[in-house]
Formats: sequence, structure tokens, C-alpha cells
Amino acid sequence: MATKKVTQQVESTQVEQPQVETVNVKTNVPTMAQVAKEVEKAAKKLRRVTVHYNDPRDSHLVTSAYANCDNAYFSLGKIIPLDTSIELEQALCDNLAEAKVQVHVPDPKGSGNMTVKMIAKYSVVYED
Repeated sequence: MATKKVTQQVESTQVEQPQVETVNVKTNVPTMAQVAKEVEKAAKKLRRVTVHYNDPRDSHLVTSAYANCDNAYFSLGKIIPLDTSIELEQALCDNLAEAKVQVHVPDPKGSGNMTVKMIAKYSVVYED
């Protein structure tokens, strides 16, 4: 018995090589310490402000306020006089502007009950 050899000729196909683009990576990426130093510098920028106390219950008695700002990188804290022009760090101004106090006001529906309203505890007026 004779065997017959069957051969197939496969056409050679060329696979296209993907083109790789080179990208320049910035090596000037700031470190976390540099970012923290920049944020601290911006937070400690001095501003000329006047701080007013808005709580109607005892605003005629209060003459000073304690302002503080703490995080992992720096800490600020001051006792500041109210209703006078002072130089204050920007971080402390931001914290004073965000402070809220609840005040009871008459119900607008005329029911005779009181409702709670949140108002800003301090008004910060920038003079610069």
C-alpha cells in the first residue's frame, strides 16, 4: 500500500506591528510636602477684616471670639476682638464665616410656634 503525502502551502501573512508613541512624563510633580507647604502658605495669608457677632441673644455682651484651624500639617488659633479692624489669617476667616448657630424665630405661618433657623454666627467683612 502506498501512502500519498498531502502538503498544503500556507500563505504567509504579515502581522502589522502596533505603533507605540512615546509620551513625555512630567518629572516635576510636586511632592506631598510641597503641596502641604503651599496650602499652609495660602491659609496663613494675612487679611484685614472686621468680624461681627450675629447671635441676637447675647451679641451685646460678647466682645471677643476664639478662632482656630487645625489639620495634619499646621495649627492656628487666636482669641480675636469683635467689631474692630484686625489682621487675621485666611484659614481663620474661612472658619469664622462657616460657623452656624441656631436661632428660634416665629413661625411664618402664624401658628404661634417657634421654628429653628440656622444663621451665620459671625460676619466677616474684608477690608482689603
